[in-house]
Amino acid sequence: MKNLTGYDLKPEHTVEEIETLFEKLIESILYTETYRLDRKLPDAINIDKSIKAKSDFYKSLIQNSKIRAIGFDRSHDFPIGRDKFPHHLSKDRIREIEPEKELVEGIIISPVTVDRDNSWTFLDKKSGKIIRAKMRDDEFKKEFLGGKHPLKESVSDDTFLVNVVYRMQERNGEPEIRETLISDVFSMNGKEIKESKTANDGGEKQSPDLPLFEHARFTDKRSRRTT
Repeated sequence: MKNLTGYDLKPEHTVEEIETLFEKLIESILYTETYRLDRKLPDAINIDKSIKAKSDFYKSLIQNSKIRAIGFDRSHDFPIGRDKFPHHLSKDRIREIEPEKELVEGIIISPVTVDRDNSWTFLDKKSGKIIRAKMRDDEFKKEFLGGKHPLKESVSDDTFLVNVVYRMQERNGEPEIRETLISDVFSMNGKEIKESKTANDGGEKQSPDLPLFEHARFTDKRSRRTT
């Protein structure tokens, strides 16, 4: 905060003083060009959502040709001229964050039956959501393509128990899935392939902390696609 306001936030500050400091912080963000903010803010401070909101605000000002300048206090001074508006725009701000993991019992809709890096499509039996994920269990992939774990010849569902990894990132402060992978296949059609005691690394799917400031069922084999 000191880099932007000139003041540190201290435990002894009163509520009124804290409110004043945050007003100064918001004012500083609005007045400071994006490249200067990037210089002043350490990577550990995440106000990407606020910078995105500011960028959208200035973009709307640029689109309104009647606005010649702008200010953010009670004075009648408008220090930011129209020629400076573009300096406050920002590109998407991307941050890598911790992946999320989930143990899923899935009904296979579209397996990958050729040696390509395509996505398997399956239905999560618990949530009912459709998941598309690339196979990263190389041992299972080799055995499956070699015929060791065949699909059923009947019309009943093919199922498997897999560990799904969601590679995550934040875009302008909002978490999103960058890539979905199958890291391990523990069983298929009731046949155990490997022990699942280490699946999911000991936890349910977790959502990352928020930054500062802030079902169809497929049972007919004839309808199943292969890739």
